[in-house]
Amino acid sequence: MKLDDKDKKILTLLTQNARMSIAELARQVHLARTTVQERISRLQDKGIIKGYTAIINHHSDEPAALSVIATLSVDTKAFDEVVTTLQQLPQVTRCAAISGESYLFLELCVANVGKLEELLAYFGTIDGINQTDTNIVLNSYFQR
Repeated sequence: MKLDDKDKKILTLLTQNARMSIAELARQVHLARTTVQERISRLQDKGIIKGYTAIINHHSDEPAALSVIATLSVDTKAFDEVVTTLQQLPQVTRCAAISGESYLFLELCVANVGKLEELLAYFGTIDGINQTDTNIVLNSYFQR
C-alpha cells in the first residue's frame, strides 16, 4: 500500500497521541472528518495501524519499580516453547527475536531487585534457555 503525505501525517499524529479525536486530526491534516475516518479504517484494514496502546511509565512515582532489558540465548529447537512460556509471565512486557544465535530481546518490569532475581532464577528452570544477560534501565528518554 502506497502512503501519501496525508496518510503519513495521520500516522505521525496518532503516534504522538493515539487518543486524538477525528475532528482534531481532520483539522491538522486539512481534510474532512469522514475522509480522515476512512483513511484510518483503510490503514487499519491493511495492517499498517495494528492497534492502539497505553505506554506505561514504569519510572513514575511508583515505589521500587525496575525496568530491565534482557537478552536470552535459546536453543533453536525449543524456541517456540520458550516464547510461549515467556508470554505467560506478566513481568515480560516485550519479547522480540533479534539477530544472533537464537537470541531473544526482552523488556521486563519487576517490583525490585529481589523480584528480578526470582525471575532470573525461574528463567534458569525453563528448558531451552542457555544464557541470560540483564541490564537495569536507569532512565528512558523517549519511547514511540
